[in-house]
Amino acid sequence: MKWYKILKDLDVANTTIVSKLRANSVNEGLEKRLAKFYRSFCDVHREVLEEKSFSPKTIFCQPHDVILAVDRSSILVIASKGTSTEVSSTDRYFDFTSRGSVDPRELMKSAKRDLKWESMTYLQFNRGLLDVSEERQRQEFRRVSETMVEDMQKRNRVTERLGISEAITHVENARTRFFAKDTSGFKDCNEHLKSAIDSLMSSVTGKESVEEALKKLKEEGILGEREAKIIEAIKDFVSDRSFPSTCGFAIPEEENGLFKLRLTEALIDYIVKLVERTKAL
Repeated sequence: MKWYKILKDLDVANTTIVSKLRANSVNEGLEKRLAKFYRSFCDVHREVLEEKSFSPKTIFCQPHDVILAVDRSSILVIASKGTSTEVSSTDRYFDFTSRGSVDPRELMKSAKRDLKWESMTYLQFNRGLLDVSEERQRQEFRRVSETMVEDMQKRNRVTERLGISEAITHVENARTRFFAKDTSGFKDCNEHLKSAIDSLMSSVTGKESVEEALKKLKEEGILGEREAKIIEAIKDFVSDRSFPSTCGFAIPEEENGLFKLRLTEALIDYIVKLVERTKAL
């Protein structure tokens, strides 16, 4: 896929300056329609957050890079911090109509591989929305935004009830330190991840050690023996800064750190969902 930069625009909703890149298959008319569509969504989304007095802000209200694409039936939006700054960002445009349908998860995999994006959020709309009135578009944007806010508020309530705010903060700090991308940052990232797991297990069970916490979760029927062993292995792995290889070479610190970060994020999400479902929070 070849790209070419077409303009820098001062009249955008995301940042002061935006670089727009479009694939050869995207004509200027489609690019302008998608840009206007997305700008309107961001405006409505901000309105909903303000009305709901919701904080923190979502990615759509912060400087970010975005992929805007269409396939035969959908409008796809993939947003990420990417390489954006407080004043600049990049919009990328695709037209996949000839391919039929495209899975947004595959687009996210491509963005991770080709653009080095990490955390991403995606939205999917019916392509027919491009052809309806602005008022009808705004109604759909409001419905989507309100649903997003409700989901986040529910998750925040669960976080508060489980008392895992400290664990979440450790993960956020780990992510920040990881992206410093130096030896000190990787070391701090590792320590925060270890603390996140310790804090999580203590918060959801009231036990001091991970071993005692796992025992309680098994007694309550939340975890089985196999799941408990896997979680204990993950905890031990994350706690060890080294990454021994049976292939005779050491894994680079950055790859090691990213793997542990993603593993810890997945572990916390898994345990929270299990406890949430079992205790009907």
